Amino acid sequence: MARMPRCASAANKRPMLPDHKLVRTTGLLYLSMIAGTGLAYYITMTLTEGDPPVVIARLRENMLLFELAILGFAAGLVAFVLLGIWLYRLFRPIHEAMALVLLVLVSVHAAISLAAIAPLMDALTLVRGPILVDPGQLAGQVALSVLSFNTLWRVSFIFSGLWLYPLGWLVYRCGFLPKLVGIAAMVGSASYVMGFAGWVVDPHYDASLIGRIVGVVSGVPSLVGEAGTCLFLLITGFRRTARPAVEGATAL
Repeated sequence: MARMPRCASAANKRPMLPDHKLVRTTGLLYLSMIAGTGLAYYITMTLTEGDPPVVIARLRENMLLFELAILGFAAGLVAFVLLGIWLYRLFRPIHEAMALVLLVLVSVHAAISLAAIAPLMDALTLVRGPILVDPGQLAGQVALSVLSFNTLWRVSFIFSGLWLYPLGWLVYRCGFLPKLVGIAAMVGSASYVMGFAGWVVDPHYDASLIGRIVGVVSGVPSLVGEAGTCLFLLITGFRRTARPAVEGATAL
């Protein structure tokens, strides 16, 4: 009986690469989510930091920027919903049950985060039309709206952490993305969950020693896992596949 050629045997052991278009689209959706929500969150925190009268004055001076931040949140979170679907399609051949868990967690996370936009829209409405409330209560109402946004956004931390674990597990198992990135995502999932639980116990958790330690031990891997997954999805998706050798070519 003739033995199987070594090259064929080695080829069978190689991981099957997914469709490059699917990987590329997933990477672009991931990038859109990070860019949209990240920039919108930074703008919102910058505009809403400080005493209520100062916040109201700042929002009135930067109304267009505040509007763009809300639109950025919406666009980034819609991209996040689509990202969950594309990640499910991408990783379903690896492990369908875990890919489905990932999709469910992303969907819940996106729903809570989208709900957090509503208080910001309330604040925008109040600043646009202060006649809706008593002038003496305007600052308090805007402050309450900003507080509601921060609270809902903090609740979303639960699922910010939970969805990273199946993502990291699937990245580790898939064979076409670096395993180290998957490990980093799994380790980093704890930082978000602790960001919620720690704040409930201690409102100054983020600035506390424990919060800083968790931020380094788990927060840095979280950043590496998320940014790395996005980066390598784009690299893999845009990488050109090698052209197959032409059969019957004349040997030199």
